[in-house]
Order: sequence, then C-alpha cells, then structure tokens
Amino acid sequence: MKAELTLPPELIDLIADRIIEKLKPVISGNNNHVADDRFMTVKQLSQYIGLSTQWIHNNLKDIPHLNLGNKPLFKKSEIDLYLEQFRKKTVQGTSNHKLPEPIRTENRKPLLKTGTFRNQKTPFC
Repeated sequence: MKAELTLPPELIDLIADRIIEKLKPVISGNNNHVADDRFMTVKQLSQYIGLSTQWIHNNLKDIPHLNLGNKPLFKKSEIDLYLEQFRKKTVQGTSNHKLPEPIRTENRKPLLKTGTFRNQKTPFC
C-alpha cells in the first residue's frame, strides 16, 4: 500500500527553510554551544576561568550555581553570562571619545629656578 501526501509549495518552502536553519550550526561546526553547555565542579570552573578554587569558594555567594547536596555545580552558559558583566569596553574606533590634548611645553614656566638645589647636600653622597 502506497500513501501520498500533497503539500502546498509554500509549506514545503517553509519546512525546507526551517530544516536549513536547524542544520546551519551543525554544518558550520558551531554546534558546540549546545554540547558544551555542561555543569562544572569547583575544580573544573577554576581551570576554566583561571582563578583558584579558594577564590571560587570565597565568592560563591556571587557566582551563579546550584548545590547538589553540599557540592556546588556551575553551568557553563551561566558562568559565561556572569563573566560578561565584567568585560571592559574598549574605546578604540569610537569617534565620540576624545584623547587628552598633549601638554604644550613652549608656554610653560619652569617649576624650579636654576641653581635651587646647587648648595644642598644630598643624602646619597
């Protein structure tokens, strides 16, 4: 027995677009975000962010985590979001940020008159 399904071309295009959208990360190799969103222990988090386990324990109240019994676990995606809030924005390429004007030396008065320290003894001699 053979069954046929007839779909309108608009629906076929919509299904094809949706399939392509789902396959793009797999084809391009950018599907790591799904498989890489794992839970980490304190030691694994320490290696991931480059800070000591003691620092993590000291700052545990500020770091997003869940407790499994007495053991904190950290979800990688939540840690990435947490760390992003500390990123410093660079000023390169922004036209509205002005660099300070250079100091002009031609109109400056000397801070000290010449010969001020001439007769004083230095403690290093």
